[in-house]
Amino acid sequence: MLTAIEQSGFRLDRSFATLGARSHRDPRMTQQPPPFDSKSFLGSLTEKPGIYQMLDQAGGVLYVGKAKNLKKRVSSYFRNQGLNNKTMALVSRIAQM
Repeated sequence: MLTAIEQSGFRLDRSFATLGARSHRDPRMTQQPPPFDSKSFLGSLTEKPGIYQMLDQAGGVLYVGKAKNLKKRVSSYFRNQGLNNKTMALVSRIAQM
């Protein structure tokens, strides 16, 4: 029986699916990196202009921004209130900056 993906013309590589199923047992694959420590990171920022990148756990770019005052702009993402839902979702995925 074909899946919906296979019916659409896309071939599913079953060997890749098997490999993925085995890799979850490898302890190196299941260890989570420590959560992003925004407090220490913000302490290291300058008040000069610059560009910043927000990265997810896989190292993918979530957001690229620029600021006249890096410390002020980046710290605005980590305040306790006043962020909209979209920004809170973005911040929750940050693993590295």
